[in-house]
Amino acid sequence: MGRTTIGYDTILIAHIATGLVGYGACFITGLMGYRAITDPLGEATVRYFSPGLGLADGAIFVVPVFGVALVVIRWREFHTHPMWIWIGVVMWVLGVGVYLAR
Repeated sequence: MGRTTIGYDTILIAHIATGLVGYGACFITGLMGYRAITDPLGEATVRYFSPGLGLADGAIFVVPVFGVALVVIRWREFHTHPMWIWIGVVMWVLGVGVYLAR
């Protein structure tokens, strides 16, 4: 690969951070779902499952924006279409699909 730039590194960090926050929110949703089974009318459960997306929830939708930016910056360095890009896209679509099915 070529040399890294400050812009590329910044976008990479943002991509990783939004992924951790967004998928972390999905993980917390699973934990709260279990809590909803054991304590369905608890204050924390009702507050967590109130309608709307929170900031952490919305982070999952920003992950591919930074991912596309990373690919665009380094596109000339790819000699073929790397499989990891398509694997990442499929994983994101599946993850968002499962998350939105809640």
